Amino acid sequence: MKRLNAPKFWPIQKKTKKFVVEPKPGPHRKKRCLTIGLVIRDVLGHAQNMAEARKILLSGIVKIDGKKRNEEGFPVGLMDVIEVGNEHFRVMPGGKGLCIRKISEGESKIKLLEIKNKKIISGKKVQLNLHDGSNIIYAGKCKTGDVIIYDIEKGEVKDILSMDKGANIVITNGLNTGKTGIIEKIVITKGSQINYAVVNIDGKSKLIPKKYAFVVGREKPVIEI
Repeated sequence: MKRLNAPKFWPIQKKTKKFVVEPKPGPHRKKRCLTIGLVIRDVLGHAQNMAEARKILLSGIVKIDGKKRNEEGFPVGLMDVIEVGNEHFRVMPGGKGLCIRKISEGESKIKLLEIKNKKIISGKKVQLNLHDGSNIIYAGKCKTGDVIIYDIEKGEVKDILSMDKGANIVITNGLNTGKTGIIEKIVITKGSQINYAVVNIDGKSKLIPKKYAFVVGREKPVIEI
């Protein structure tokens, strides 16, 4: 796609070249993702051009959420875990959109997944629709807005972080993107109006759309923020 149409948070120069690798259809929306080729070349600096980035991908040392990926246009988004050789990173909210944060090998074994929807499927099983486009079957107690601590290696749910008063959150969109806080109250509105969360950010209470709050822990975050 044309560089001028790329999301503002992408770490690229807009006027040096005309085109940039477009995100392929996948788990994240175009405006809320980075391509893995862009991460390798422009964010991590492991390649000088996309041809070199493509060679790194084809070598098989790049994994996203534990799975090898070799397409430079594969989209990575919020909370995805990226492994390049022996380095590990997590996609986090920050700045004007998303940023890449280096993490430990131990932390790379878990991923946080927000529950966007629940539905009953055949056999009266409960299917959870998650923020990265994936679905899992889960019989435990949970609700929309809660966050799953998912074990990438074992492929199982370790715990549920509830979207409730006292929860630690990171803000994923809006003017406060990337900031952390503690939920003081959830405000449920009537009809089609959006719900809000009152969040303590840096000692001040702020009202933000509930959908912008991503739970990352109870008394403290379970991942590095």
